[in-house]
Amino acid sequence: MRDWTNSRASSEQLVRRKVPKHELVHRQTRMFEKFRSVPEKGTGIEHYNVPLIVRRNVFWPCDDSIPLLESVHIRAGESVLDVGTGTGVIGIFCALKGAGAVSAVDWNPDAISNAKENAARNKVDAIFDAHHSDVFEAIESNEKFDVIVANLPMMNMKARDVVESSIWDTDLHANEAFLSRVGQFVKPDGRIYMTQADFAAVDEVRSLAKEYGWELKTLRSRQTSAGDTFFALQLKRISA
Repeated sequence: MRDWTNSRASSEQLVRRKVPKHELVHRQTRMFEKFRSVPEKGTGIEHYNVPLIVRRNVFWPCDDSIPLLESVHIRAGESVLDVGTGTGVIGIFCALKGAGAVSAVDWNPDAISNAKENAARNKVDAIFDAHHSDVFEAIESNEKFDVIVANLPMMNMKARDVVESSIWDTDLHANEAFLSRVGQFVKPDGRIYMTQADFAAVDEVRSLAKEYGWELKTLRSRQTSAGDTFFALQLKRISA
């Protein structure tokens, strides 16, 4: 059962909410322990009506992706790039919604094998491919996509391994790499979506987006019973 206490479209704008750092670190460290303690056989779950197996050391689908899944618009046959795919849930969702081809990337090798397994589980493996990649590293420079979705780590904290890098983004490396290069990989009439949270590096990410010529438009927001609000954002080019 989802613990949403509030659901809204773009009425709530992305604003940083001050949360004590020790509280965030404690909560997120418990999440890392959960990711590392998944049984060898994996754990079966369903996320946004997509059946999945979650493998050890892979980010467990949770509240952060729901607003994006509610917002992303896929036209039949479109090509999709899923950055930070984890279990593959967002890319698989796009495939189930009619995408013609989905490329998924993640910097965690365990996530790549997990995403491929889940694509097969949902019978979209014929159009779903996953690559180990530091953001766009494995994508050919001339590739263009109709839709790019990204569920990146949101906290500007030092990650010691790939498990921690699913939430902690050392010096905002992944966010900067994404925002600085995403325009190279989207078609002229394409769409770019990403996630963010009100307790995370909101101001820094907004500043990076502006530096690289993007504004962040809030599409949807959802608040959990714990008081956290997650956002689906669409990137729009800043007019000259």
